[in-house]
Amino acid sequence: MRAFRIDDLKMINAWYAARGWPEVGPAQARMKGFLVEDVAAGFLMQTDAGVAYLENMISNPQASAREVSGAIDAITKALFALAAENGFEHVAAFTQMRSIRTRAKRLGLVAHDAPYTLLSRKVP
Repeated sequence: MRAFRIDDLKMINAWYAARGWPEVGPAQARMKGFLVEDVAAGFLMQTDAGVAYLENMISNPQASAREVSGAIDAITKALFALAAENGFEHVAAFTQMRSIRTRAKRLGLVAHDAPYTLLSRKVP
């Protein structure tokens, strides 16, 4: 595992495209993140409010489930450590995927079960 570099963006955007998901733009890729080569990547969205978010977690659709599982766990733990090093009080994440929810609980996150809609808009 290593720190994400901007020249990794093309590779992870190919993973997003293979899943039919929108690409990560250069501004989003300036977040600090980690990459397991050819397997998975994830980022920490830092705020000025004492909370950081696990964001843009992605895996290579051609990687084995075992490789992906280990990589996502390692990346998540590294992102927790990064958040602690930077003085954040909480780490949060959003998901609709049951597998991610199960993994998150195993890694110490608490699920807050409430229906919500995530709204966003690209700034023109």
